[in-house]
Amino acid sequence: MRVFRRLSLIAAVTAASIFGMAAQAQAAPHNITWIYTPSGGGAAFFDADLSSTNSSEKVTVCDNNADGMGVIVVVSVSYEPGVWSPEIIIRDPSSGNGCESHTSSYLPEDVRVRMAVGEYAGNYMTYGPPSYGNA
Repeated sequence: MRVFRRLSLIAAVTAASIFGMAAQAQAAPHNITWIYTPSGGGAAFFDADLSSTNSSEKVTVCDNNADGMGVIVVVSVSYEPGVWSPEIIIRDPSSGNGCESHTSSYLPEDVRVRMAVGEYAGNYMTYGPPSYGNA
C-alpha cells in the first residue's frame, strides 16, 4: 500500500509540474511577426517585450505602397476568453512609403494580444486576418 501511495504522489507532483509549466509558457511574452493587409500594401509587427527595456511593447506599421491607401493597425487585448478590447490604434494617413514605430508600456504583462492590419481610403476599410501573441 505504501508503494502505491508513493507512486500516486510522484504522479501527482509530475502532473502538476507539467501543467504548471504549460500555463507559464502560454503567458510568456510572444511577438506577433509581420502580418499584411489583403493587398500586401501595408504591414505591421508587434514586439512583446523589447530586450532593452522592461515591459515595453513596440508596434511598427508600414505603408509599403504609395497607392493612396492609408494603413491602420489595431492591437486588442483579452482579459477574458472571447472578449477583445482595442487598446492600440495607429494610423498612417500619409499614404506614402515608409514605416512608423511606437514604443511604450502599453499593456499589462502576460495579457493575450490580437493584432490586425488594414488599409483605408475615405469610407473604405479592409483588414487582413488577425494574428495572436502575448504582451
